[in-house]
Amino acid sequence: MTRRTRNSLIGGVLSAGLVIGLFLVVTGGSADSPDATAPTEPGGTATTEPTTERAEPLALPSELTQEAVATLSGLAIPATASEFLTARLDSDRQLDVTFVIPADSVDAFLADSGLETPEDDRRVVLHSSPLWKLNPDPGTTLAGTSDTVDDINRAVELLTAADGSVQASERCSPAPPEPPEPPEPQWSSRRRSPRVRGSRRAARPAEPARRACRRRPRQPGHRRPGP
Repeated sequence: MTRRTRNSLIGGVLSAGLVIGLFLVVTGGSADSPDATAPTEPGGTATTEPTTERAEPLALPSELTQEAVATLSGLAIPATASEFLTARLDSDRQLDVTFVIPADSVDAFLADSGLETPEDDRRVVLHSSPLWKLNPDPGTTLAGTSDTVDDINRAVELLTAADGSVQASERCSPAPPEPPEPPEPQWSSRRRSPRVRGSRRAARPAEPARRACRRRPRQPGHRRPGP
């Protein structure tokens, strides 16, 4: 191998390495590499996907008696209620309650609990529970109503059976936290001075009156000297 050929090969290798190095500097490396860092905003804060904050658990007592549930949810459970059952789910973020009341106690139950009149065929409990089936039995009419009281979402469904008994299915869950208020706009403290009418141009001083030029009367026989 001659010296000229060797020098040409060395020059080609160095040129290729220089091109590869410049390419890596410009592109910043591969985005799929495990060492790639997340893009950051000005100030060094990494940009991440927004996360949904979960609501705090319900303040459930150790024993879920009928009186404790009524105090927590604000539901006025009639004394004639039977088959009272409860189930605490999702790390105390959901409380399911069911009981059976006579048909003539429904109006008083709704009024004393502060619930609006249920709408026929309206489903407000969209998921099954260990206490009841999601789909009612044939021949059972359904009506539902929901509201929020003291940061607790209340969903109540009334299922009226063929014998006239009414099963109340209630689901309590914490209301989601309110979104933070947007920051107030920052206005610049630099304000433009108010413009005074007529102040854009300064008033010019009055010019002194020019003296009237008077010509002297030409005397008869007077001539101007020639050149």
